Amino acid sequence: MLGVTSLFAGMSSTSSKVRPSLRNFSAGLQFTIDRTPFTVQVECWKYKQYLRISIYTIIHDFSQFVNAIFPTSSLQVYENNYAFCQFMKKHSKTAHSLAIPAEMWYTYDTIFFKEKLKMKFCCCINLNALDRLEKLHELGYTCYETGLAALENAAEEDIAKLAAKAEELGMPCVSHNGMFPPSVTLLRGPESYPEITAYMEKVFSKAKPLGAKVIILGSGGARKIPDGMTKEEATERFIALCRDCISPCAEKYGLTIGIEELRAAECNFINSCKEAMEIIRAVNKPNIQLLVDYFHAALGGDTNEEIASYGDAIAHVHIASPKRNRAWPNEEDFEDVKGFFAALKAAGYDGPVSLEGSCVGDLTECLTTAIDVMQRAL
Repeated sequence: MLGVTSLFAGMSSTSSKVRPSLRNFSAGLQFTIDRTPFTVQVECWKYKQYLRISIYTIIHDFSQFVNAIFPTSSLQVYENNYAFCQFMKKHSKTAHSLAIPAEMWYTYDTIFFKEKLKMKFCCCINLNALDRLEKLHELGYTCYETGLAALENAAEEDIAKLAAKAEELGMPCVSHNGMFPPSVTLLRGPESYPEITAYMEKVFSKAKPLGAKVIILGSGGARKIPDGMTKEEATERFIALCRDCISPCAEKYGLTIGIEELRAAECNFINSCKEAMEIIRAVNKPNIQLLVDYFHAALGGDTNEEIASYGDAIAHVHIASPKRNRAWPNEEDFEDVKGFFAALKAAGYDGPVSLEGSCVGDLTECLTTAIDVMQRAL
């Protein structure tokens, strides 16, 4: 029987040395189990907080292959996956689970996760809501989000006060929503790029003291399709705008743009994560990514399985209850939030999750309930 160590012995690494953490290698392996020859192509790379392995093989009885390679004691079966706990403990300092989908027959993708992903929870606040920031800190929130368009005409003094209070509390600003006001219409074509760039230069500069690196492009009023324009034309114009105008300006300031899906009642353009991802792929710029808003995504028909597939395209996350009219999560939403977070973890996302919606009732009670539900849902 072939052991784990011999399986990975002799791999040709893309780095100078093959390390037990299994970083960045590709190898073709040939070996025999019970006189049956097997050829396996193994690829491994590290991305952010996890390691990922792909095993490409033509093995029609994968369970037989698994049982031959890994000792029975190290094999656990759950939710149609094989989890090789002992293997990952031996071969990756960062790994906490290794799973190969049993239902797939020719390509087996595996993710080594670190310890349970610990997302940061934050809340959207207004520029002058210093008391709200203190309340968030008191209740266990670790960061905040505020609007970008509101900074256009904001006093520098007010921005400085918020930055100082946030620094005092150790509460960084992680993102800005509301990138464009309705007055900055986005689908006019290249002739509008100088005006749009001038606006971005102004607000990006004013936002700099707050330190956020993610800007959310929801802005339904600014991006809506005007009468007489087809969706196809709007899509082409928006892709060009993101690629040729927004991305270069954001790059200058070290910013990532998260395109936000919005429910049809708020905007007639980009109503699901799926639609947003089609645009993001067409733009093909590393700083044009996805904002997943649980409220809008659910109403737009996005499934947890689809969200899990978006991986490193997710720049930021908003959350509110789709079944309670955009209220902050409470116990009634627990199972739904748990499923949503499972999708985010499967995607490899462990960044901030912002409450965006409404408080129904006492502020302290709503904030306390929301963070409790989210922490337990992890």
